[in-house]
Amino acid sequence: SFVVLEKLFCICFAIELALRIYAFRPARFFFGSDWAWNNFDTIVVVAQLLEEAANSLVDGLADNSFSDNLKIVKMLRFLRLFRVLRVLRIVRFVQELNNVV
Repeated sequence: SFVVLEKLFCICFAIELALRIYAFRPARFFFGSDWAWNNFDTIVVVAQLLEEAANSLVDGLADNSFSDNLKIVKMLRFLRLFRVLRVLRIVRFVQELNNVV
């Protein structure tokens, strides 16, 4: 289902980011020549991880009061804005592949 696919992509992007930070070392990764894209990727992956954590939290708090759940839902709406950023991240890789060809 879509939820499983979303979690799979989240894990893949998080592993890919961790490997890139390890390979380039943190100083070069965050302050090197591609610092803007690397920081952008980090923000997108962290936002996705926060969204997954919040979704898990909402599932675990199903029996809490309505007002608490409403606050969490509002936070989830804000985090969903970062989904647009994930699309931009994928577009960047497609453009880089076009430059290779």
